[in-house]
Amino acid sequence: MHFPWHSLQRLASIGVVALVAWFTPEMTTWLSVVIGVAIGHYLLSLFYAKSQIARVCGNPRTLVPLVVVTLAAALSYAANFSLLIVFGVHHVFNEVYLRDRALHLPDTSAASRFRLASIVLNFFIYFAAVRHYPDLQFIPPAILFAGLIAAYCAFFATVIALRQSLTPVRLVDACFFELFGLALIAFSFSAPIRVFHVSLYHFVFWGIYPLSQMASRSRTEMWRYIALNIGATAAGIAISPIGFLPFHFGMPLWIAQFRFVSFVHIFSSFAISRAHPQWITRWFETRAEIALQPVAVPSNS
Repeated sequence: MHFPWHSLQRLASIGVVALVAWFTPEMTTWLSVVIGVAIGHYLLSLFYAKSQIARVCGNPRTLVPLVVVTLAAALSYAANFSLLIVFGVHHVFNEVYLRDRALHLPDTSAASRFRLASIVLNFFIYFAAVRHYPDLQFIPPAILFAGLIAAYCAFFATVIALRQSLTPVRLVDACFFELFGLALIAFSFSAPIRVFHVSLYHFVFWGIYPLSQMASRSRTEMWRYIALNIGATAAGIAISPIGFLPFHFGMPLWIAQFRFVSFVHIFSSFAISRAHPQWITRWFETRAEIALQPVAVPSNS
């Protein structure tokens, strides 16, 4: 029997966030744990992207876009640009493009419209959920929620157009987070959704997501990944404001370093992660890699 594993991974991640939030009501403990998990996530992303980093840095064709992305990160950080918005871009692209891998959709115009509608809707869900932040006060609530409704209509229209390509299991994976978004936004009217809730979901999901693929290749690889996750997260919490090491951060510096490494991680992910639109990932591919990519067959579907 087949299961919507991608949706179950997302649901498990949401459950972990709820449990952590429940057991860490005090803000210092909450931020220590969330940022500690973030540090573990950032360290492991570097460890597992060693070959991509070497490839991007070692090829003249990809080195120039890397410099552009690095300058963009530096300027955004120096200008105190909103991390909430930058993370939103990172989060939405990851959600949509990792979900696409699970769906195995044909390369058709209908699938492209579905992907675009998913990106737009996930942006509206994210901004509506965290709308109480000062960073987003430039968006009038009427426009935000009108756009949300329109985005839901467009999304479900594209799902209907793809109905022949979606089995019941894939249909669940296609719509799970978008349907959960309705509950999330409804909940935000009774209690504010913090960007750290969404961030922790992102970190936990990336901790869970590779496990099934690793287990199919090698149980040893899977257990090593789990051990590295635990170790890196423990190391992050150990130097947090609640850490037990003689040296650990105070809260102001803890938040400041999180902001800095988050900008580095998010902008560098454009160069080393394929969970982004093709017009971004192609900047960081060699000519040989581009030549090996299959040519999309035009379709009226």
